[in-house]
Amino acid sequence: MCRPTYFDVEYAINPWMDPTLAVDRELALRQWQGLVDAYRALGHEVRVVEGVEGLPDMVFVADSGLVVDGVGVGARYLSPMRQAEAPAVQAWLRDQGVVDLHMPTFVNEGEGDFLVVGGLVLAGTGFRTDLAAHHEAQEHLGVPVVSLQARRRPHLPPQHRARRPRRPHRGVLPARVQRRQPAGARAALPGRRDRHRRGRLVARPQPGERRPQRRPPRPGDPPRRRACACAATTQSPWTCPSLRKSGGSAKCCTLEPHRSTR
Repeated sequence: MCRPTYFDVEYAINPWMDPTLAVDRELALRQWQGLVDAYRALGHEVRVVEGVEGLPDMVFVADSGLVVDGVGVGARYLSPMRQAEAPAVQAWLRDQGVVDLHMPTFVNEGEGDFLVVGGLVLAGTGFRTDLAAHHEAQEHLGVPVVSLQARRRPHLPPQHRARRPRRPHRGVLPARVQRRQPAGARAALPGRRDRHRRGRLVARPQPGERRPQRRPPRPGDPPRRRACACAATTQSPWTCPSLRKSGGSAKCCTLEPHRSTR
C-alpha cells in the first residue's frame, strides 16, 4: 500500500475526478490508515511504499502491477499523468523480493484491470488496458489469462479512451503480438485459451434472491465478523470516501501478491 501523503485531484482522467473540488488530505490520510488498521486486524501483513511528490494518484498502487507466485508484471499507464508511478513502484517491488519483474510493452494497469481467480487470471479491456497486454502477461506469469471485453464503458472524453485492437478469433493472437512471441509460445497459447469457452459475464439478481441484511458492528463480534459488518455500512474503513474523489477506493489502494491454485 502507498501512503496518500501527496494525494490530490490535480487533473481529470476519469468521470469521477473534478480538480475544482477541495481535497482534505489529512482526512484522506486518516481514512487510509483506518483501512490499514482493518487489514491488520484481520491478520494481514501490510507493507507501505512512500508516495512521491508530484504523483497524487500513487496511493492507488493496485494499478501499478500484478504479482503471482513471486513473478511480477509492472504497469504501463495509459494516462501520461500517471506514467511516472510505474518505475517508482517497480523499484519498490524489486526491493521486496520480486526479482522476476517484467516491464510491459502494451498499456497495462495492473490489478486495476486484472483479477486472480484460483488458477487463472480474469483480465479486462475496453478503456484502459490493451488487449495485447493480456497475452503478454500470460506468457510471463505462466498463468492462463481470460480476456473480458467491457461492453459499457464509462463516459470518458475521447482523449481518455484507449485504442484497442480488433478482437482476434478464438485462440489467435493479434499479429503485432505474434511478431513478438517465439514460435513455441504461439503454438502453446491457443490451447490454453481453448479451455475457456467464450461468453459473457452478466450480473443480475436470481429469482427470489434476497440481499444480505446489513447491520452495524457490535462490541461482542469477533474481529473478522466486526470487520465484515463494518464493511457493509457507510462508516466502513473500506470505503475511503476522500479517495473516491479520484474514482478509487480500498481495492485500488491494495496491491496483493497472489498464489495461483494450478
